[in-house]
Amino acid sequence: MAYIPDSNIVLRLVNKKYPNHLNVSQTLKKLESDGETIFIIPQILVEFWVVATRPIDVNGLGMTTDEAEKELENLQKLSRFYPKTNGFSMNGKRLSLNTKSAANRHTTRESSRQ
Repeated sequence: MAYIPDSNIVLRLVNKKYPNHLNVSQTLKKLESDGETIFIIPQILVEFWVVATRPIDVNGLGMTTDEAEKELENLQKLSRFYPKTNGFSMNGKRLSLNTKSAANRHTTRESSRQ
């Protein structure tokens, strides 16, 4: 059977500080050892990027764009990356390059509110 994890699962897998990190990690390993397939689709990468690059004080992970880009690459290596969904196609590198300016706008917008 194939599984597409929710972005919250992916966030818990990446961030070892989350209380459920170990449980998520073990569950995904168990699924893979049982021969199940885990797919990462573009939507999950986009949702991951938004939270990963959001400042910690606004419920994000506070990663730099370079750190988030590295995690995107790792996520694609750990699972099968399914790059096309509903006519939407991309790769992680293009996603990160296109969203760096969006992450910077978010940070600037948050700074101007304070």
